[in-house]
This record gives sequence, C-alpha cells and structure tokens, in this order.
Amino acid sequence: MVGITGEPEQVRAYAELVKMAAELVIEHMVLIEQRQWDKRYREELINQLILRENSTESLRSMAAYLGIDLAVPQSGADY
Repeated sequence: MVGITGEPEQVRAYAELVKMAAELVIEHMVLIEQRQWDKRYREELINQLILRENSTESLRSMAAYLGIDLAVPQSGADY
C-alpha cells in the first residue's frame, strides 16, 4: 500500500504515476515468476525425456504446454 497526502488536485497526477509504477513492478514480478516456472518445467521435460520415466502421452502433454513438438528434431544450446 502506498499513501500520498495533500490536496487532491495537487497530488492526483503524482498518485496516478505511483499507481502506474506499482502496477508495472507487479507485472514485471509476475513475468519473472512465469519465466522461472517455464524454465523449471522445461528442465523437468528434458529430465523425463532422458530418464524415460513418464508415458509418451505425458511427455507430449508437457511438451505441448511449452510449445514443443516432439516429432520435430530439437537441438540444445547453453546460454
């Protein structure tokens, strides 16, 4: 929560800027968290493909969630 004191006419523009900045920070945090989950999910898919611990349908489902077509040859890169 953020509070701004003063005459409404004088602080309204500042309050709107603070609100927009807070919303951007929250959206950025959500995006970072989503990327981390996608990375973990991708790593889990790779582990499952290597270890063959899941059914083919389960692997296809995991791959589809990540937008990966297991029928298309893939290559890896380390960035």
